[in-house]
Amino acid sequence: MQKEMQQYFLLTTMAAEYINLGTATARLLRPQCCLHASTLQSQPQIHSIHQWSEDSTAQLRGSLACTDWDIFSGGSLNERVEVITDYIKFCISSTIQIKAIKKYPNSKPWITPHIFHSLREKQNAFPQQDWTSLKSITQQIKNDIFKAKLRYKEKLEQEFSTMNTKQAFQKVKTLTSHNTKPTLPTITDPISFAENLNIFYTRFDTRDYSEGCRARLETIPLPDPTQPDPFSVDDVCRQLSRCKPGKSPGPDHIQARVLKECATELSPVMHSIFQDSYRTATVPTQKTPPIRT
Repeated sequence: MQKEMQQYFLLTTMAAEYINLGTATARLLRPQCCLHASTLQSQPQIHSIHQWSEDSTAQLRGSLACTDWDIFSGGSLNERVEVITDYIKFCISSTIQIKAIKKYPNSKPWITPHIFHSLREKQNAFPQQDWTSLKSITQQIKNDIFKAKLRYKEKLEQEFSTMNTKQAFQKVKTLTSHNTKPTLPTITDPISFAENLNIFYTRFDTRDYSEGCRARLETIPLPDPTQPDPFSVDDVCRQLSRCKPGKSPGPDHIQARVLKECATELSPVMHSIFQDSYRTATVPTQKTPPIRT
């Protein structure tokens, strides 16, 4: 950006001298260019992603399959859930690598690292006035962008053919630069609007229902321990394998892809947790807040 600004300043000064506008007019034009460039310039955002591969997934499955889950059988239900969750996250961090990537504000989805490298070569060849190399690099960039768009088009068609409508429409929104913004209501009286919001969100706090809820829970009979559980290990494994990898993690910060890929290895310990929760009629609590992505 600084090189481009310097070139622009040089061209502005030369044009001003050529048409006899003087250096004062050239100085007047420069701050406008600086202001315009500063408003358009935006810093890239750094995101951390997991690098999933067949080898890393196999290592994670192996580490979970070799685990003796009986050592986590002691303690209360909340303690068991917390210890098992921490252990699973430890296995994930030990096997799955985390990579930091940069996302530019105007980056197109079909731009690949190879195209970025070619663009950098073109930028370096321009100050050197290597017109032959610049022409060949420009033609190569056009060909690479054309091929990348074709690959992105095939990927989009594959999403539609496999009935993956969510990913397909996300790609369509990216192509069309469509960003739906919620329509906010027009507020004529802010004071009454705020008061109505307070009344709405505190409508359950006007009366204490704790005694009624406690009495209601005491009347519910506990499951008979002699009767078989209504779910088995295979049922838990089947439900874990149906998890969608694109879903956000819950309060335990474990990704849905881990549950899906390692459903066979995690189903026994998950079944024991669900079994204790069902027999004691209690739901384990999480101390850590959920992550919003």
